[in-house]
Amino acid sequence: MRRSAKVREIFVIVKKELKRFFTDKRMIMSLILPGVLIFVLYSLMGNFIGKAITPADDYEYVICVENESVTLDGYLSTLGFKYKKVNAPREEAEKKLVDKEIDLYVSFSEDFDDAGADKAGKNVVIEYNSAKRESAKIYSALQTVYMQNSVASVDYNYAINAGVENPDMATEEDVVKMMLTMFMPFILMVFLVTGSVSVASESIAGEKERGTIATLLVTPVKREYIALGKIIALTVTSLFSSLVSFVGIMASLPNLLQLEQIGDVTSIDLSVYGASTFVGILGIILITVMMFTMIMSILSTFAKSVKEATQFVTPAMIVVMLASVTSMIGGGKAVTNPALYLIPIYNCAQCLTMLFSGEFYGLCYLFTILSDALFVVLGVVLLAKMFNNEKIMLNK
Repeated sequence: MRRSAKVREIFVIVKKELKRFFTDKRMIMSLILPGVLIFVLYSLMGNFIGKAITPADDYEYVICVENESVTLDGYLSTLGFKYKKVNAPREEAEKKLVDKEIDLYVSFSEDFDDAGADKAGKNVVIEYNSAKRESAKIYSALQTVYMQNSVASVDYNYAINAGVENPDMATEEDVVKMMLTMFMPFILMVFLVTGSVSVASESIAGEKERGTIATLLVTPVKREYIALGKIIALTVTSLFSSLVSFVGIMASLPNLLQLEQIGDVTSIDLSVYGASTFVGILGIILITVMMFTMIMSILSTFAKSVKEATQFVTPAMIVVMLASVTSMIGGGKAVTNPALYLIPIYNCAQCLTMLFSGEFYGLCYLFTILSDALFVVLGVVLLAKMFNNEKIMLNK
C-alpha cells in the first residue's frame, strides 16, 4: 500500500509536468521545430558527408595483382602509396574485396607491356570496394593515372576495365551502413541533447523564475519524489522531441543523397539492419536521454532563471558535441577497448557508431548501459538532495 502511494505521488508530478509541456504552444513549437529545421542543417552537412576522412599516412594498402605490369610499381610509388602485393585468382580476390580484406584487385592483359602488340587488345582491370575508404582512395588515384597515361601515349594505349560491368565490389548493404555511420551518431547525439536542454531549463529554472517552485515544495509530496517525477516527465518529453528530430532526419535523407552519392546507392534501405540492431539503438537513445536530462536538470537547478540556466548548460552542450564528433573521426569504426565505454557520453557516441556500422561488441554495450545507468542514479540522488536544500531551490 505504501509503495503504491509513492508511485501515485510520483505519477502526479509526472502528469502535472507533461500536461504543462503539451498544453503550452510555445513549448510544443520548441519540441517540433528542430525536426523541421533538419532540412536546412542537412544542406550544410551534405558537403561534409561527401568528403570521407582520408586514410592514415602510414596505412599499408593490400593489392592483389594478376599478370603484373612493370608500370604498376612505378605509378604506385609516384602516387606515394605504401603497399604490399598478394596473389590470388580473380574470384577469390573479389570475395576478399567484398569482405574488405584487401583494398584493390588489378589485372593486366598478357601483352600489356608489349609495345608492339595490338593496342585494342590491351586492358587493365581495377576493382575495388567503395564502402572502404582506403580502397576507394587508391582506386581513384590509380585509375586516374592509367587513364592519363593511356591518352598521353600514342604507341602505348590500352583500355581500362574493358568488359567489366561494375568494378566496385561493395554491396549495397555495406554502402548504406557506411553512409549512415558517417553522420547518424553525431546527428542523433546533438538532437538528443538539444531536446533535453529546452525542457529541463523550463521545468526547473522556469518554475524558480516564476516562483511556482515554492508552492510545489510545500505540498505533502516528498521532494525526492518531486525530483524523480520531474526527471521521468523530462525524459518522456525529451524522447518526444528526439523522435520528431529523428523523423526529420530520415525524411531528409533522400535530399541529402542528391547532394552526394556514394557508390551506386541512391536511397536508404533500413532493412540492412536487423531488429536486434534497432533494439540496441533504442536502448542507447533511452539511456542517453536519461543521462542528458539528469545533467541538464542539475545545472538548471543551480540557476535562478531560464536565461541563466541556458548559460550553465552551454558548456555541457559543447562537451557533448566534442564527444559526439569522435564518432566521425574513426572512419566509421567504433573503438573496441571496453574500458573506454565507461566514459559517459563518449560511450554513447561510440555505441551508436558500432551499431550503425553493423558491428556489435557485447561487453562494450553492456559497459555503456551499466555505467550510464549508475551515472543517472547518482545524478537523481544528487538532484533529490538539491531539492531538499532551500537555499538552492528558493535562491536564498
